Amino acid sequence: MVTPPGAAGYTLMGDKSVPIYNDIIRFVRQQLEKHGQPVFTSRFLNKSTVFLTSSEGVRQLLSDENSHCFQMGYKKYLHRFFGDALIFENGEAADRLRELLKDKFCHSSLESNQFHTTLEKHTASLLETIEEANGEVSIYNLSKELSVNTGLEFFLDLDVGSDGKLAHNMNKLTSTHFKGITSVPVDIKVPFSSYSSTYSKSIVAKEKLTEIIESKLVASKQACKPSFPQSIVETESGEEYHATSHLLLLLCSIVPKSLASLISSFVIALAGYDKCEMRNRALTDDMFFEAAYKEVMRLWPPLVAGRREVVRDCTLDGYKVCEGQAVLYVSYLAHRDKTMFKNPEQFIPERWLDPKSDEVALFALGGGSRCCIGTHYVFGLIKHVMRSLLVRYDWRLKNENSDLNYKWIPVLRPKNDVRVIFKIKQKDHTIP
Repeated sequence: MVTPPGAAGYTLMGDKSVPIYNDIIRFVRQQLEKHGQPVFTSRFLNKSTVFLTSSEGVRQLLSDENSHCFQMGYKKYLHRFFGDALIFENGEAADRLRELLKDKFCHSSLESNQFHTTLEKHTASLLETIEEANGEVSIYNLSKELSVNTGLEFFLDLDVGSDGKLAHNMNKLTSTHFKGITSVPVDIKVPFSSYSSTYSKSIVAKEKLTEIIESKLVASKQACKPSFPQSIVETESGEEYHATSHLLLLLCSIVPKSLASLISSFVIALAGYDKCEMRNRALTDDMFFEAAYKEVMRLWPPLVAGRREVVRDCTLDGYKVCEGQAVLYVSYLAHRDKTMFKNPEQFIPERWLDPKSDEVALFALGGGSRCCIGTHYVFGLIKHVMRSLLVRYDWRLKNENSDLNYKWIPVLRPKNDVRVIFKIKQKDHTIP
């Protein structure tokens, strides 16, 4: 058992939160080069933190066998923004909540007419936007619009077409709410002035979003038609359940931004004349499509890192972590671990067709029993949107030398606007 290299430094003075927020991947890579090991210690969020970048180390951290040594590391920083949502619970409380919610996100539930009708409606709108723009679009912005509108209609039963004013207001509020997550947590309002800190505005937005969600839940109780908010209400029992908090988390900008990140990365990965054969194969071969999806998740996970707090001393990949510390696992780099992946920087979907490939080495949506509860929702949406694009278009980047540098926090996305040129295929547009 080895103590990780590096040091946590002194309180406040030794904290590295600013350079980490500015460019987490650059910071971690510099430390890896300095220490020559895949694990090191530094200070983040003013807490001694072990940074974990090896595939095996992250697998051990997220596995159920070590779950008693860790708890979710977000409540202290995000609870005021979301209330008592699932991501803040630990142990038996978390298990009970997942049991109550999991059937709402299972494959059979998402095969419902409501999900597919909603998805088809907003995908058709995306295709229409591409046509109106003569094929040239900002892929991230277009994907985000689809993801936002699909989420509002499916999770909140809000008809974006007939209730555009409320949808627009929700978009503004979720954006303001989201900005507070990465702001300095200082609640400032200047008397006799319209000035408020970003954090203050975010809290006000959260209160307004909560009011809207609660009113929709009341409406769902009175409605006869089946809907996601109706199913959430029916799940409530005598114990504390906090349906409003769960819906607030699902509607938060981080969900549509993550989906937009994945769609954008998928489109960019398959862009260009040299990727024509790969696009055709992704359209006609379901196994290859899923392999390409996994490879996109590997190379460009929307959330590049995750956090846990240590509640019991343990060992990760041979390194000691101690009670009271935090662990920051960097999925983006663990997915590039040369001991796990051959040619890790290259986009090679075929690697996932190998019977020996290990899907447990993908951490984009977490792992173990605490993996993302919306896994089927994510894959269902991405598959429908991508198949709709693949059957209708060929595409390329407007500028083959586009700047593909990325922002990392809070969601991976291109730093600059990446524009894509879509060209209609000259053949039948029926999805096989």
